[in-house]
Amino acid sequence: MVNEPNISLNKFAEYNQAKKAAKRQQILHNAKFPQDRDYPPYYGAVKKYILNFFIEGDVNELNKALAVIKARKSKSKDDFIHRDNKASTTLINNAKKLELPKIPKGAYYVKNDLKNKFLNVEGLKIIMFPELLIFNSDDQLIGGVKFHHSKSPPLEEASLLDVGLLLFNSLNKEYPEFVDYIDRKYCYGVDVSTANIVRSPKSFKQREKDLSGSCREIVSLWASLESK
Repeated sequence: MVNEPNISLNKFAEYNQAKKAAKRQQILHNAKFPQDRDYPPYYGAVKKYILNFFIEGDVNELNKALAVIKARKSKSKDDFIHRDNKASTTLINNAKKLELPKIPKGAYYVKNDLKNKFLNVEGLKIIMFPELLIFNSDDQLIGGVKFHHSKSPPLEEASLLDVGLLLFNSLNKEYPEFVDYIDRKYCYGVDVSTANIVRSPKSFKQREKDLSGSCREIVSLWASLESK
């Protein structure tokens, strides 16, 4: 059980745009009472190749991922490797449809190794971790990329806008030395399963109010959530 109200960035974006109360309730319950799994996370064998695709701008990185999948042998159609291979193949084929963001000449991506970073909004800790950071040719941080891989469910465009906005706010908080360089148009939410890349919105005041309202709602409900 998680005592303090906290939730991952992607799940919070999903929660904020969920229309059905039952769905919102389920997201919060899973955040407070994470389920123990007897298998590794899905897509673990291929995620690094998607990052490399962005870093190198070379689709051959995705072909390498398909080769890794092909080399993994499952014992039956019911085991994890078979299910993960199938899901990962679909993910990589969708990743091939991505149009990489246009970043400034000389800018480059760096893998982010700093986990356990939070953005505190209205008492809710939102777990951030953008997988990639973007630096300009003068080595100044200008943005970042947060990926979502699962197709169950994918993140819709409205949720990706939330991701981009919160990512922008988080980078400004974590890297105050770069506040003059971090740019909304280089803060991206990426849903790989739908090959959709969305940057932080230009108009954001109402969206920030809505996000703050959702944060207050989660904090107010957290104590009342009970294990099933």
